[in-house]
Amino acid sequence: MASGSFVMLMALVTFAFVSKAMLATSLTLDVEDEDRFPVPNSEVRLTCSGHYDGILTFSGNPQTGGRVVWTKDGQRVAEWPKPAGTETPSKYELSADPPDDTMFFADLVIRSMDTTDNGVYKCRLKRGETVLGTSNGERLTVEQRPASQYPVCSVRALENERTFICESERGSPPVTLQWWKDGQPLEQSTPDDDLEDFVQARLLMADDESSRGRFECALTFRGELAGSCILDRPNVTITITSGWSIGEDLVVVCLTSGNPLVSTVDWNFTPNLHSSVTKEGPVLTINSISSRDNGTRITCEGHNAVGSNQASTVITLRPLGATVKPVTVRLEQSEIPTSVDEQAQFKCITTPVRSPPPPCVWHYNGHDVDPFNTTDRFFVEDRSEHVLSVSGVSTLDVGASVTCRIVGSYQPKAEVFLQASFQQTTKALNVKTTTQITYLKLGPSSSDTWSLSTLMGYIIGGLMCLVLVGICCWVSLKAKTLMCAKRDSKNIRENGTGAKASCTNVNDDFVVDLGVPPELSARPKMATKVVDEEESLYQDLEDVSRQRQINEYQRLISNDWAPSAPELSQK
Repeated sequence: MASGSFVMLMALVTFAFVSKAMLATSLTLDVEDEDRFPVPNSEVRLTCSGHYDGILTFSGNPQTGGRVVWTKDGQRVAEWPKPAGTETPSKYELSADPPDDTMFFADLVIRSMDTTDNGVYKCRLKRGETVLGTSNGERLTVEQRPASQYPVCSVRALENERTFICESERGSPPVTLQWWKDGQPLEQSTPDDDLEDFVQARLLMADDESSRGRFECALTFRGELAGSCILDRPNVTITITSGWSIGEDLVVVCLTSGNPLVSTVDWNFTPNLHSSVTKEGPVLTINSISSRDNGTRITCEGHNAVGSNQASTVITLRPLGATVKPVTVRLEQSEIPTSVDEQAQFKCITTPVRSPPPPCVWHYNGHDVDPFNTTDRFFVEDRSEHVLSVSGVSTLDVGASVTCRIVGSYQPKAEVFLQASFQQTTKALNVKTTTQITYLKLGPSSSDTWSLSTLMGYIIGGLMCLVLVGICCWVSLKAKTLMCAKRDSKNIRENGTGAKASCTNVNDDFVVDLGVPPELSARPKMATKVVDEEESLYQDLEDVSRQRQINEYQRLISNDWAPSAPELSQK
């Protein structure tokens, strides 16, 4: 009994030793330092290596063979060897070296890295469902550079203390911010309540001389200077815009710029002015300036959070009776294009000549030309003279209006029209014969607009056409009623003398019998006259007046063939 117990105990010890030996596995996941923040669309290689005791084979048998399982944020993404019936994503490439007695190596290559690949990667060594070892985790984050407008410097009051703040996007890898003054780094603080995507560097400044001067915050990304922002004293300039004559209002403007913004502007006069002044921020107006203020120095001083700067000018009035010669403007085309797409150039010349030339505004076909726009086809030069260059001239530009206007009290201007020496007609194109039918659209083009007078003209013309058509129809109907009778019919009328006249339609020919009075009825019958429809003078007996019938009757009885009086008496 004792010997049996001893044998069982030895078996348990041996099993525990073998199991421990099989589980004595150490895994390590390695990645290059620069690959922890890979640039977009790059390739990253992860290497999993392990030390183990015992026998390990990668036979592909999921029950007895070894397997390397790759995970991202705890989720399986790939496995080697690939299990039957599964597919590995195309962006992953798996490989492994044949294991020796104590070591094995497996690689995971991720192609075309993007933000969806960000995460913590690990590798696991498994046999069947038993996990023999798990590696350390390695975080991969695709590089994200901060936007170009960062860093941003500002001055704020935090907890009643004046604070210089430098702020930027965090980026990946994270950026580094550092304040500098006079070439020396400054001691700064980083707040604990930073937003996840932003980082700040802060300076607590007392309101004394230590806070005066030029402060610069430098942004470093991946060991290189990527940008900076500056807090400095303001830039100050002074200019007199109008009022150089005695009795006029003299307007002086103090122009300031810089970061931080100017908070106040102070004015000083040496000696003091005799005229009254009006101050509105950076604008000073000296009311009705007198000759006693001539030669006075005006100084404006701008203040901001890190210091102040000043600028000055001297009042120089024109003597009484002095006149200013007006500026005249002449515009000429200095370059005439000889072919399409060449350049045309214009010069705006002022008289008298001034250096520097007075400001000038250009217009092309009524539209302003922006001198600071480098993307259009206009180029403005104003250093020594006013020049406008127009590139890519086409036939559509010929005759375009070009105007230059001098900015002054009365703003003189001049205008010319673009000229070109190239042929403005286009050659006929060789058109191949096709069966396509082209329909012409009548009337004005879509770009033309109907004026009121044109529209009324068309309406009146249309009404007149309708009236003419109606008159023609009425005349046609009336002409048909003018025929004396229907075909093969006879129409008889009796006049005041008792004579009976008739009109007979025989086969579309009209036979007219004017008749004779009763007292002459004994006379021989007069011959009838066949009158063609086109030759008949009277087609409607209703419209023939009695006077016309009497006149015709008198003409007929006076003919030579009429019987003489003796013959009538014999009868």
